[in-house]
Formats: sequence, C-alpha cells, structure tokens
Amino acid sequence: MNKPSLYIPRVALFVALTLGKLCSAQVTLSAPGFDFGYAPQHALLSHAIWIHAGKDSVRLGRIEVACSCTKFTLEKSDLAPGDSACLEFSYDTRQGVDVTVKSLRLHIEGESAPRAVKIVANVAANPAACRPITVSPAGIDLDAMAQNSKNSHASCVLANKSEQSVTLELVAYDSSLISVQLPDSIPAGDNRPLLINIQKSKVSESFATSLTFSVSSPAGLPIRDGRPTRYSVPIVYNMPATNEGK
Repeated sequence: MNKPSLYIPRVALFVALTLGKLCSAQVTLSAPGFDFGYAPQHALLSHAIWIHAGKDSVRLGRIEVACSCTKFTLEKSDLAPGDSACLEFSYDTRQGVDVTVKSLRLHIEGESAPRAVKIVANVAANPAACRPITVSPAGIDLDAMAQNSKNSHASCVLANKSEQSVTLELVAYDSSLISVQLPDSIPAGDNRPLLINIQKSKVSESFATSLTFSVSSPAGLPIRDGRPTRYSVPIVYNMPATNEGK
C-alpha cells in the first residue's frame, strides 16, 4: 500500500499539532481522530494521522479496534528520537446508520492508559436527503475513467439545495493516489462538478480511498451544529489486468 500523502489545510494541521503537544511531551498525535461527516452506506472511508516521538525513542504497542468495520495500518512500531510513523485507518460504513462513532486504542510503552483515536461519520442511507448539498453519485469508481483514454477525469455533481450560496474547502485526501478539483463555491439552487484524477505516475496497484471537504457560508459562518458541514466521497480503483505472459 502506498504511504498516504495527505492534503490538510495549514491552520487545521497547526491546531491539531498544538493540541497533541499538550497531551504528552513524549509522544504527540497530529490529530485526536477524524470526522468524515456525511458519507454513504456500503463505502470504505480512510484517513491517516502521524505519531511523533519526542526527545527519546518510543515503542508503540498493540492497537485495539472497536469492531471488524474498523481497520488500521501502522507504518512502524519503533520510533527514534524525533521520528514519526503514519497510522492509516479505515471505516467500512456497511453497518453504519446516522452518526456513528468508532475508535482505535493505541497503546504506547511507558504510558499507563491507551490513546483513543476517534472516528466519526454521519452515515446516510439516502445521500440525496443530505443538506445543505447533495453529492451524486455518492461515490466514484475510477475504473471506467482509467480504461477510456478520452476521459481525463471522473466526476460527481455537487448540488446546493439551500437558499444561500455556500463555500467549499478541501479537508483531506491522499495526494499520492488522486488529484482533486473542488469548486470554491456553489450559488443557491445551483450545482458544480467535483473532478477526480488518478495520479497515474504514482499508482501501481488497486486502491480504495476517500476525500473529505467542508461546506460553509460565504462569510465563514457554520451552516449547522456549530461548525461547517463535512462530506466524504469514497473512491475506488481496480488496476487493469495486464496481458503479460499470454
């Protein structure tokens, strides 16, 4: 699996790192978890955070998962002073309904209690009912795009169902696998495309990933629940079989 190269806005990353440093001088997490926001059922969502060692070496212990719907990949367990390791986790929304909270419990040698990494998603059985915008289709299959040389990208339609213009911002995606073109804003009652391209020069195997973006008002004021509304779009790609050896 390719080690994820995530796009995360600078301000969000700075805040996450600062909060992590307050937790422990020895080991810090780049974020306490991740909120995927609205996501369709029967989808695989993924994200990654970084575990940073302080001035001493660190050994990462076992990781406990909430259920079989949550999986993880830890880059390495032994960290030298100042070293970092990538913790990638995924959540299968197959059994999820509405707001779902899962967690990973990370054991670190020398710490009395495990660190909790919280995973949140608002699983929508009917994505067309989500507001303020809808995403159609709710997920993207890159296979057809890759096999058709005339298609330079895959896309889905973002439709603004509210009575006010909204602004959009990318939250996170794996830039080692895909590139993303997200519209800056969508007028009330209008729609805009979300474009996805495979990073063909970097991709050497099939993958399942996701991208997350937020939706807020032009003035930056939250639409609902005290913060911008998030949406996650699952993305799958199956590497075409080669004819070698035939």
